[in-house]
Amino acid sequence: MGELAGIGLYPVRAAVHLLGTDLAVAGAVLSRGPGRRAPGAGRRTRAPRCCAAPTGHAHLTFGMGHAYRSYYERWGSRGRITVDRAFAPPADHRPSLVVEGRGGARTLRLHAEDQVTADGP
Repeated sequence: MGELAGIGLYPVRAAVHLLGTDLAVAGAVLSRGPGRRAPGAGRRTRAPRCCAAPTGHAHLTFGMGHAYRSYYERWGSRGRITVDRAFAPPADHRPSLVVEGRGGARTLRLHAEDQVTADGP
């Protein structure tokens, strides 16, 4: 379960941060690569517990057997926001935040922040 606990946790924490804690697992899949004992990839769909007032849903994926990718997207009725290198970036990395809407897209370069030494939210 090392990979699951190590990298599978990042997308779960992002979903909780963006959507809150009142989410339930609506589906989940774990897969193992050839000759592996622990799961090396997976995906989960999390949805609001109470569908009367939906806050959104999250489709989370992780994996070790493919090219590195670390980002999240937040979609809404008027557009979406994408953040690259969202999880465990190097201390000097300046992430890009892309805001897309009906009027087009714009990219904002954020300041570097070392997640190890940064203060909490």
